[in-house]
Amino acid sequence: MDRYGHIAHQEGNVCYYMQRLFKYNAYYNGSEDVRMFVGDLKCWMKSSMYVCEKYYDKRLSMLFWKNHPLQQLHLLGCIVGLQYKWIGRQEFILFQLDDCTSAPSSISFGGDSRFLTCKVAKDVIMSSYLSATDLTGLTVHVYGQISLNYQELRVQCLKTCHTLAEEIDHWKMTMNTREQLDKPWSLSESAIGELFTQEQERTPEKTQFEMANQNFVNLGYKTPESKRNKTTFIEQLQEEHIKNELEITSPYGNSNTSTSLKPLSFQFVSSLKDFPDVGYSNSPDRINNDDEKSLKAQECKGVSLPVTVSNKTSAKSSLMLILLELRVEEISSFDLYELREVRSIVTSLASFHFQQQNVIIMKSLDTCENETFQNLVDGLANLGLIELRGVASKVLDLLPLRKLFDYAQKRILVLVKLQCYTGTIELHHVQEKLHLPCITINGIISVFKEGLKQTANQYPQVLKKWWIDLNSKNGSEDQRNGFLLHLEYVTNS
Repeated sequence: MDRYGHIAHQEGNVCYYMQRLFKYNAYYNGSEDVRMFVGDLKCWMKSSMYVCEKYYDKRLSMLFWKNHPLQQLHLLGCIVGLQYKWIGRQEFILFQLDDCTSAPSSISFGGDSRFLTCKVAKDVIMSSYLSATDLTGLTVHVYGQISLNYQELRVQCLKTCHTLAEEIDHWKMTMNTREQLDKPWSLSESAIGELFTQEQERTPEKTQFEMANQNFVNLGYKTPESKRNKTTFIEQLQEEHIKNELEITSPYGNSNTSTSLKPLSFQFVSSLKDFPDVGYSNSPDRINNDDEKSLKAQECKGVSLPVTVSNKTSAKSSLMLILLELRVEEISSFDLYELREVRSIVTSLASFHFQQQNVIIMKSLDTCENETFQNLVDGLANLGLIELRGVASKVLDLLPLRKLFDYAQKRILVLVKLQCYTGTIELHHVQEKLHLPCITINGIISVFKEGLKQTANQYPQVLKKWWIDLNSKNGSEDQRNGFLLHLEYVTNS
């Protein structure tokens, strides 16, 4: 089976190939993003030292996941402590990374076994547009290579993780990567023969020295360069004793950490990795201030309006959707009333009220339309969804509605991706987080209802049904303070 001398060690059907074949592994050559949990990484760091020592005669110092050689890694976690250190003429920052996947019983090579020691040059921090003094507590994407000798990650790039939904996506992709890495890497005899033939065609004739050392050349090894030739003795001592001097400056470093903190167990919901990606195409990151003159010709393509609106609640909901589609921060009541979609809603509701009038006190249809429009606008203002400004309150500030709707979309997205069955929405939390002191609980409910409707209609294969619990059993006081979202998902039978 080893006719080409390409196997360094074999255990059953698992083959550890020679280094010259590593470049044909998708996770080694960089064609695949190798996402990894800290708990997994620390376990494979120990086994990799054994593999390099026993199977490759200490000629390699590389991370292995089973027989997969790995170089560039991608982790995500929270920075829980850091220290500044000069090594030679360059300043480094050493920090501890925690993603709650390591237990205290995990293999430890110094320091707290739950954390991964990372070393990054200060220049890398600056090039990533991060403040070197405000790193503790940040959740970041970390890219780099592992050093088995020092049991640390040499960081090459840092990126800030901004949302919980981004973390969930990373967890899903990391679990998919785990499944792929658990499958042993194998190359067929025919493929190896072709690779060796191609290399021989591209390789010039060997020198007499190489022919005399044929076995050594076939291994694909290169005599490692001594590190003493690059650094002074003092610099070498500095680097070797860095980990012993590492100080943890966050609360994780307290002496009673083992009793006060209980890390999460390394378990995941099996269905999370198979959960479909959910996104909102109608949630821009920035609000554009368009010219108000173009509003009259603007079409609300994303809104499906009812043909007949016979009650104020449905009319208010339709008007709210139109305001969300405008993508502006403010609009005058005159320009809003001139929109074709708004006129359709107002005319439909006003016609219904016109027909229900008392015969003794009759109002014209135009009067009913004006009153209906003003009542709808005042209703949204009373809910705290819009603010009326300007002379005679003729300008509508739509920013509160936009901020609340974006917040509702993100909350629903996180609940759905985590497959949570309930979610608690509290009035004071929304008011403080969005800086909207005038928002009301009924306004929040109205916006969340529209967000849930959009999610259920857009992703029927994910969300089966939903409802909102107002906690009516506990009295009206609780209704003004918060509510519960209940979600039911489609089961794959």
